Amino acid sequence: MPFIKAYFKNLADLLKSKRVLNILLLILLLVTFLTGKIYDDNFFLKFFLVLFVLTFVIQNLLLLKKSYLLYICRLILFFLIGFQIVWVIRLKTETMEKKFGLLRLEDNLLGDRLRPNMQGEGMIGLWGNETLYHILFSTDSLGRRISEDSIPTGTLSENPKKHAIFYGCSFTFGEGIAYSSTFPALFEQQRPDFKSYNYGVDGWGPHQTALLFDKRVNTINRSTIKEPEGFVLYTFIPDHLERVFGGSNYFAWAPLTSPDVYVENDSLIVKPRKQTRLYLSRLLNGIGLARLLKINIHYPHTESFYTRFADIINYSATQYWKMNPTGQFYIGIYPSYAGCDLEWIQYLDPKIQVFQPPAPVDYEQNKDKYHIPHDGHPTEALNAYYVEKIMELMNED
Repeated sequence: MPFIKAYFKNLADLLKSKRVLNILLLILLLVTFLTGKIYDDNFFLKFFLVLFVLTFVIQNLLLLKKSYLLYICRLILFFLIGFQIVWVIRLKTETMEKKFGLLRLEDNLLGDRLRPNMQGEGMIGLWGNETLYHILFSTDSLGRRISEDSIPTGTLSENPKKHAIFYGCSFTFGEGIAYSSTFPALFEQQRPDFKSYNYGVDGWGPHQTALLFDKRVNTINRSTIKEPEGFVLYTFIPDHLERVFGGSNYFAWAPLTSPDVYVENDSLIVKPRKQTRLYLSRLLNGIGLARLLKINIHYPHTESFYTRFADIINYSATQYWKMNPTGQFYIGIYPSYAGCDLEWIQYLDPKIQVFQPPAPVDYEQNKDKYHIPHDGHPTEALNAYYVEKIMELMNED
C-alpha cells in the first residue's frame, strides 16, 4: 500500500514541521473540554474554539500547505470568538445575579411554579459586590404569596366581604420587595373590606395563569376563593406578549418546558413548544454577536397573534364569570409602559375593563425611586401609585 504509506509519511512530516502550533492547539482543545460543564455560559465560546482547532486538523489531514477557504473560516471564527469573549465578560460584570434558593418547582404542565407552604425562604439580588435586596418569601398551600407575619390564609382583613384576585408576573408577585410592599397587599391595606389573593409568579405570562382557572390546575375556584363577590385584576407588561409567543429573549431565562397555550372552540389547548424554536432561541441567546446585534425571535405583529393573546385572557375572564357572574374583570397596564403595543385590546371581551394609568409626574426624574436599581422591578412607591389608580377605577364603576 505505497499510497497509504506515502500519505502517512507526508502527514507526519507536516505535523513535525508545525509541532509547536499543534501542541498549542492540543493544549487549547484539552483546556476547552476540561473546564466547566459541557453546556454552560461559555458553551458557544468553547464551540467556536473547537471549530477553530478543527480547521487546522482538516488542513493537516488534507495535507494542505495553504487553503484560503480555511483561512476565511478561521478569520470568521476568530471574529466570533472575540465577540463571545466580550459577551461572557459582559454577562459576568453587567448582569444582576439572583439567588432564589428553593423557591420554585418544575412542573410538567406549567413549566415551573412557586413551591407551596414556604416559610420565609430567601431571595437575594446582587450587583457585583452590592446587595440590592435580601427578601424573604412565604406561600400558602396553593403557592400563593402571603405575608411572613400573616395568619395562614394570608390576609390582613379580619372580616373580609369581597375578594380581590391579582394575577400576573413578578410585578404582581413583588420580586425584590417585602410582601407588604406588593400592590395586592397595599390594596388590602387601603381596602380592608377586600381579601387580596396574590397569584403572581415571576416569569409567568397569561398563558400559564389561564391554567389556574382550568380544571387541569384549578386553583382559582369556589373552594379556594370563598368570598362570593369581588374582582380580578390582571396586570400586563409588554414582555407577556413574548412569553405567550415564546420569543428567544424569553427563553434566555425561562424554563424550556414553558407551555404553548391557545384557545380553540372555547377550550384551552396546551402543547409543548416547537423544538426548532427552542434550539434557535438557545443559539441566538448563546452567541454574543447575535445578542449584541439584538438578533431575536419576536412575536409577530399580526391579527392572528393578537387574537390568540386576547383569547387567552378572555378564557380566564369567562371562567371567572362562571364562578362569579357579577364580578368585574380588570386589566391594568402597569404604569411606566406608555406607548407599548396594545393592539390585542381590540379583541378582548367588551365586558373586560382595561385601564392604563400614566406614569407618575416625577417618574422620569426619579426612576430609582420607582424601580429597584439594576433590576427594573417596581418599588413600593410605584406600587402604591398603581393602587391609588386602581381604587380610582373602582370608584368610577
